[in-house]
Amino acid sequence: MTDVTMVTDPWGVSRPETARDRIGRLMASTPTVDSVMGRPIAPAEPATQPPPMVQALQAAAAACGADLAALVDSVAFMRSVRAITPADTAGLQGAVSDALAQNPSLAIAPPRAGMKPNSAQGGSASGWASTPATPAERVRAQTQKITGQPLPPGSTGY
Repeated sequence: MTDVTMVTDPWGVSRPETARDRIGRLMASTPTVDSVMGRPIAPAEPATQPPPMVQALQAAAAACGADLAALVDSVAFMRSVRAITPADTAGLQGAVSDALAQNPSLAIAPPRAGMKPNSAQGGSASGWASTPATPAERVRAQTQKITGQPLPPGSTGY
């Protein structure tokens, strides 16, 4: 004979334990896990902890007008900040400004001018030619085109 565990529901009724009850008990005792990665979710960090190095570098680069990607690519800069802690914002800003003084290409580049207007746009390669304005001019241009006569200056091959 199997041993039956009795549970009491929220209304005070005793009944045999079911699979759902066992799963609920296990879930209550299991730490919360990330459903995608299956790792336990870390508790939120208290506000008193210093920011991670990436965030500290982002703030220092923004304060000094430096390009963060260029700074991180610079081996000399990364060596200079190796001993600085993320909580030392003045030290990080000093290292960023020193790196900018040594290598001005680490600064954020000013935006380049936009596209220049195309002078050929809206005209033809031979210059501006007018379109026959009146119906009489259109008929004359079409007649001359059909008969093979040269078009008068300023006319188009309408």
